[in-house]
Amino acid sequence: RRLPTIPSINKAIKIAGKFMVNSSPVSIALTRHMIWDLSSKDSPEDAHIIDSKVIASRGSSDDAKEGVMSFLEKRSANFNDRVSKKMPSFFPWTLSQFKKKK
Repeated sequence: RRLPTIPSINKAIKIAGKFMVNSSPVSIALTRHMIWDLSSKDSPEDAHIIDSKVIASRGSSDDAKEGVMSFLEKRSANFNDRVSKKMPSFFPWTLSQFKKKK
């Protein structure tokens, strides 16, 4: 098994940097949580349900409007939604196994 070479790792980091600069922080956080959590579910239906809710919530967000306007105006986006304040009401979709149940 071959390990990735330094040039491929550097290229991957460069591509990831473009995603970070050109994407909403809330969308990135939700995507990361979906990958971590939903990839281990027994059925793809679980992922579909959460993914549909995320698409609906993010599609109506101020960041979505900003993304479209910045594209049309050919400028960099200024995403103002913050993970600390603008996560959707259904997040987190899985309860922690480490918290005590009431």
